[in-house]
Amino acid sequence: MFHDLNLSMNSSSAFADLQLYLSDHFDAFAHAAGLLGGRAGQQRTVALIRDLGEASELSRRLTRELQFLKELLTLEHVGNPDRPESDFFAAINPDAPYVTEICLLSEGLVERIDAIETKCEAIPVRSGVVAHASNEV
Repeated sequence: MFHDLNLSMNSSSAFADLQLYLSDHFDAFAHAAGLLGGRAGQQRTVALIRDLGEASELSRRLTRELQFLKELLTLEHVGNPDRPESDFFAAINPDAPYVTEICLLSEGLVERIDAIETKCEAIPVRSGVVAHASNEV
């Protein structure tokens, strides 16, 4: 996970782009999170997008929630029968039109997280997410 990513909105267009992307696709992210993570996943995603939109930096809590959303959308835990994501994923019709939308949302989210990692002089760890970074102007 990425820790202490003191990335202010003024110093990072990548952070601002992430905020805008999540905000612009709010309904789609909420729907996708509900399908893949149930009510709890949807509530966490809605809170993340709301809180991230008001943030001037990426705190540890926001980072943890962003990691949760990334793992949810990239199907990180669907193969683990002990995780609720497994059951939610099994209920999805792979031919449904929203599957393509979820894939596109996931790709866009990962691209924006990668852009933040690239912009920061970070040490990548676990799933390619920043371990520690500071981007002071």
